[in-house]
Amino acid sequence: MPKIVDHEEYRRELLTKSFDAMAEKGYSALTMRDLSKAIGVSTGTIYHYFESKQAIFEALLDHFLNSKATNFVEFAAQSKNFEQGLDLLLDWMQENEEYFMKWTLIQIDVYRSGDEVLLTKMRDTFCSPALLEIFKQRLFIDDESICDFIGVFMSGMVMERALSGRDLRWSQQRTLLKTMLQLYFKKHK
Repeated sequence: MPKIVDHEEYRRELLTKSFDAMAEKGYSALTMRDLSKAIGVSTGTIYHYFESKQAIFEALLDHFLNSKATNFVEFAAQSKNFEQGLDLLLDWMQENEEYFMKWTLIQIDVYRSGDEVLLTKMRDTFCSPALLEIFKQRLFIDDESICDFIGVFMSGMVMERALSGRDLRWSQQRTLLKTMLQLYFKKHK
């Protein structure tokens, strides 16, 4: 009897494995043949689900928006003020740190490739107005520069922890960030 395959589930599985392979080997250097070896399927199987490496990358960006961003909205839905929203955001970021470390490595590689199409799609995803709006709502702030500052802080933490191997503790950095922001709000309100 033929095996029944849930094609959408299998596609998601291939996408997850492709994400890991791209983070490990780099987007630019990874050919479809290399990818098929890395994830343990035939090249034909990959092409059955994705027409190109770029299509896989774009599907990964869509997955981020439709899965991780939605996950954050659900995670932070309970926030009732800025401090609680910031705590929830930092908790969520810490819980998903490995995922964001992998994205950081992929982003660096795509940036180095100079592929303007992919760079634009990546920027449009990670810097989308919709994500900024979610950020502002969950943190109860209107000032986009504060959102940018928090986003840069989180990205910097992930990058520093991924690349330097230093033992930067989320709890210590969280305390410093909250103190700095409290002082800023006190001075500018």
